[in-house]
Amino acid sequence: AEEAAIALAVSHIARSGKKGTIVSDSQTAIRNYIRGRIAPAAFRILSSTPSWDTTIPIRLIWTPAHAELEGNEQAHELACELANQVDDQDCSFFPVPITSYRDILNYYKETRKTYPEPHPALGRHQATILRQIQTNTLPNPVLFSKIHPDLYAPTCHTCGGWATIKHILWQCPRAQKDS
Repeated sequence: AEEAAIALAVSHIARSGKKGTIVSDSQTAIRNYIRGRIAPAAFRILSSTPSWDTTIPIRLIWTPAHAELEGNEQAHELACELANQVDDQDCSFFPVPITSYRDILNYYKETRKTYPEPHPALGRHQATILRQIQTNTLPNPVLFSKIHPDLYAPTCHTCGGWATIKHILWQCPRAQKDS
């Protein structure tokens, strides 16, 4: 949370175009910034900030918590106030973490999907053929000719073109005239 707060402050200063100083009481957060190993949430905040002039200095200073630093108590009170407010808005910086095995598995399964599920009205065999067409793995004369060159010719029987799935289903001029 401290790293994310620092990232928000950096983003604010960067957008203003003026130099700035960020004071934090979290030694761990400051060390992580120095090492370049910040939390993913803080990284997302920084990477979503439009490019800024890197020559503008932004200083990061550590101070002990509740030190007699001018404005520190007011900043602490405001931070507590904001943290305790109920916010109904979607927080795009902090998505809900997926922690259960099932949720993680479903997340990766959904992100790998290239094609939508076949229509429920299709039977199993029809759905299989549709998926083979989508993935260019439906058996065709070109494929068969590579496996058994003596038995199959890679050309179309109707027009003599290269008999790929695309050709047979959509490109063959003679097949389109017949249908």
